[in-house]
Amino acid sequence: MNKRKLLRLLLLAGAAALLIAAYLVWSALSSRAKDTGETVLFQAGNIVEIQSSYAGEEQVFIKEQGVWVLKSDAAFPLNTAYIGDMEEALSNVVATSKLESEDLTEYGLAVPAFEITAKTASGDEFACAVGNENNTADVVYLRTGGNVYTVDIGFSRRFCHTLLEMVEKQPLLNLQPSDVTEITLENGNGNWSLKRDQAAIPKGYGKLSWVRNDGAAADAEQAKALISAVAGMRAEETIAYQPDEATLSQYGFDQPLASIGIHYGETSWTAQIGNNTNSGLTYVWLPETKLIATFQSTVPEEILSLTPQDSLNRQVFPVEFDALTYADVEVDGTSKRVDFSQEASAWDFYYALSTMRAEQQIGRAHV
Repeated sequence: MNKRKLLRLLLLAGAAALLIAAYLVWSALSSRAKDTGETVLFQAGNIVEIQSSYAGEEQVFIKEQGVWVLKSDAAFPLNTAYIGDMEEALSNVVATSKLESEDLTEYGLAVPAFEITAKTASGDEFACAVGNENNTADVVYLRTGGNVYTVDIGFSRRFCHTLLEMVEKQPLLNLQPSDVTEITLENGNGNWSLKRDQAAIPKGYGKLSWVRNDGAAADAEQAKALISAVAGMRAEETIAYQPDEATLSQYGFDQPLASIGIHYGETSWTAQIGNNTNSGLTYVWLPETKLIATFQSTVPEEILSLTPQDSLNRQVFPVEFDALTYADVEVDGTSKRVDFSQEASAWDFYYALSTMRAEQQIGRAHV
């Protein structure tokens, strides 16, 4: 065989291979894409129930008086923004194409990743099974009404959250320090409490407002700082909801390292400090919300380090200005009486005195 004939055969073989490849591509496309136009699968503006089986969970959310709640537990601390995203996705479900192939396996629909159901106030219902994602085409495969469609990949991702991932992670307490009436503390250094009780403060010491359980004046600034620090704590990750005894023990809450209680109005709120994670976060058990979550360790470590001594009042001169009439001052052997009702400089003198704070409490004197 001469070179010319060999070249001709090679060219014919290459052309045949191209034709076969082109036919296979055409065949695959024609068998899959029956309709490449957009198809509205569901539209609704009055969705009142959303169900999802993502991650094997039975997630059912209902709208009560305009607010989304978990149907099985309305007290679950739900971040409703997640359900708002689901509602928005379901309000207008549009398919980018309808597929003809009956092989559900290739789309991940023989055993769907999860299923979604939406119900409206008027009784309409939409249900679909979610299959594989096609990251190249940015679509996900859905099966509804016996047909398979492609939908924008963003649709399914709005449902890809577990219940624990949807827990509200706002600051722990929505309050001002002035709302709090009592703080209770227990750690390795002891247990004690601080109560806002003006009646227990000696007459004339109007700038004091907190009293310890042993009757000693407590430091208002320290109480305020502690309340603000605890109230502003924000969870990093929710670990468990309604944990059983074994789960509590696993994270150190069979013997918590510390506990703090904050009481305001008719409400009592508690946090227990447990073990640390390998990454340096701290497990905290919140009995009122039935959650175990991880937090940055700064505030938990502060609670662990506090002592009853730290809570003693450090304000050197806790007297209100209006309660003063005069002060006798002696400097370098010279005495002067400052009349608070007449001298303008009296306020400067009072401010300097009233803002003095002790750096450290050595002990309590009995006089």
